[in-house]
Amino acid sequence: MDFNAMLQIEAACIRTLNRYAIAVGERDHATFASLFTEDGIWQRPQQKPMNGRAEIKAFMDGQGPTTLVRHVNGSVRIDVVDDGEARSISYTTVYNAENFSGGVAPMTGPDYVVEYRDIFRRIGVEWLIARRDTFLILRANDAAGLPGIPNPAKS
Repeated sequence: MDFNAMLQIEAACIRTLNRYAIAVGERDHATFASLFTEDGIWQRPQQKPMNGRAEIKAFMDGQGPTTLVRHVNGSVRIDVVDDGEARSISYTTVYNAENFSGGVAPMTGPDYVVEYRDIFRRIGVEWLIARRDTFLILRANDAAGLPGIPNPAKS
């Protein structure tokens, strides 16, 4: 595979990662789920894996309407396996505001730094997430709990 083809695949995978972060912030759960393959798997810490778009969307739909979340993507490395598969590792800083009712949310700092390890598959012209493994790397003592993952420092 030539260098330009690899760069195009990398750009397409990064586009998917950016769309994922924006879909979280916009609470656009349909778009969020569509960034996974039909049989995509999302493994979150201390949780059973979610299998397929329907399960992933249902999980996102279950999130409280008063929690404001923003994902700020950082470093990413894409390794192109072939013209149908790529793998990545990326770091994202997560900000949460609980009981958000509008305006500017108060902030004490980032809540989490997470590491994602992804497998992308080419579906038509899109590069979608076939598997996402999520790892908590850093957690602020006063961080809001994540769905299904309470912050033990706040217990």
